[in-house]
Amino acid sequence: MRRNKKTFQYCTGPALRSEFAVSTVLADVRSHLNAISPYSDEYAKLFQRTESIRLELDDIIQEIERSEDDIEFDPERTEQQKRG
Repeated sequence: MRRNKKTFQYCTGPALRSEFAVSTVLADVRSHLNAISPYSDEYAKLFQRTESIRLELDDIIQEIERSEDDIEFDPERTEQQKRG
């Protein structure tokens, strides 16, 4: 269980708390595409696709955070599982 929790923390950490986080880079790309989207249907479609990615990423992060919150570390149970 401890390993699972660390895995979830790793997945949400870089995605949320880094200068180069996926969500930060995606927001920057969306902003630039939004600025040029009025000039072309192709640009507007690209902006819409990045919006879909943002929504999907937000959903994935929320699911990971819920899963992380559901994990309860019990050292005694972990030791029992190690013994078989």
